[in-house]
Amino acid sequence: MPSNKHPCEIERLHELVDRAAALLRVGRQGVVCVSASLRGAPDPLSWVAAAQDEVRAYWSVRDHTIAGVGAAVRISASGPDRFVDAERAWREIVARATTAGSASARPLAIGGFSFDPRSRWRGFPALRFVVPRVTLESRRGTTLVTLTIARGAGAVRELRAARRDLARLVDAVPLESRPARVIGGRSVPIDSTWLRAVARTAADVRARRISKVVLARARLLVAGAPIDPGTVVARLRDANRGARVFWIGTPSGSFVGASPEWLARLRGRRVRTAALAGSLVPGLPGALLLDSVKDRIEHALVVKDITGRLRSMCDRVVAASRPVVVPIGYIQHLTTPIAGHLRVRTGLFGVTARLHPTAAIAGAPRQKALAVIRRREPLARGWYGGGVGWMDSSGDGDIAVAIRSALLRGRRARVFAGAGIVAMSRQEAELSETETKLKPMLRALGVGE
Repeated sequence: MPSNKHPCEIERLHELVDRAAALLRVGRQGVVCVSASLRGAPDPLSWVAAAQDEVRAYWSVRDHTIAGVGAAVRISASGPDRFVDAERAWREIVARATTAGSASARPLAIGGFSFDPRSRWRGFPALRFVVPRVTLESRRGTTLVTLTIARGAGAVRELRAARRDLARLVDAVPLESRPARVIGGRSVPIDSTWLRAVARTAADVRARRISKVVLARARLLVAGAPIDPGTVVARLRDANRGARVFWIGTPSGSFVGASPEWLARLRGRRVRTAALAGSLVPGLPGALLLDSVKDRIEHALVVKDITGRLRSMCDRVVAASRPVVVPIGYIQHLTTPIAGHLRVRTGLFGVTARLHPTAAIAGAPRQKALAVIRRREPLARGWYGGGVGWMDSSGDGDIAVAIRSALLRGRRARVFAGAGIVAMSRQEAELSETETKLKPMLRALGVGE
């Protein structure tokens, strides 16, 4: 490690690796997890962007940031019971973990899952979370660096990689906000096809065959050079204050976004979420949303869906009496905060299994809406509309609905947006709404500059 910068911190990082190595020599199974507080830490995003490992993760909202490099452990699950299987796997990992160093030392997993377990992208399975080899967590001015290594044949190799990861903590430089040079693109499906799907779906709602369906579309973009995900995420973070900004990097590409919507926040037995449905371009008075019959009907469906699902596992559910208009980045949203108290303590995966997908991202009733989406959307949603977030060893954590997002692979980007279709939906208005929702990601990619 270099010795000319932050010598006290460098010595502390050396000790972290040495302590992990000593613990690895004791015991046969599980992971070793050691941590220490850090002073003068760099921007976590700059550190992740500088990493050589293709497995990278970043999550940030307000004063809380988690960044990770490498994968000490992977949790993958598929099929209709993916959340149950993931919860079981996570409990086993935590039960066999050895922790040392800071009192806050604990395994922490970060990752995401697809909207529909049937709809996956290459390299992004139905569910995948990783425990990073090195995790940097910053909260309210305090930074904790955690080193996690799995016992076994690869432990020595992972320790060497961790030493390199930690060295970059003192060398990371701020990211430049340079846009990608986009040279082409097209819509999937083409606009006329999507508009026909909207018309048919609105007719189904008016005929009372269904209450609401969320239909998605995508914009495929090609750049003149490989798109740098770190730069894209930095631009998202700077332009979307209050959003949940994320980056899940894999050898197959990166999934990035700035979501305005929580799926769930779990602390002990307290669950927090929000109904988010109805949007308006910035600059217009929020009263237009509050007075919109169409948006209020759509929003009420989402509130009813989420509170109903929470009541099935909570002894108390409280929702705000009326929605408020919340501006996040380039868009204003109709939002109703909702909270519940679990009857029985469960982990974040258990809560997610009950809530996902809500009427805000799928429709209502859920199974009928999913059937329409599978039939009328000629694109693979993959992780778009799924969830991205983190969970600690107690089962607490945060999951954001993975919207305002894009899949980046080399020179190509696939940017997603959706609109909730109800009886009063008009085709051109819904198309315009999706264009508004595409803007945060398009601007992060430099489109229009």
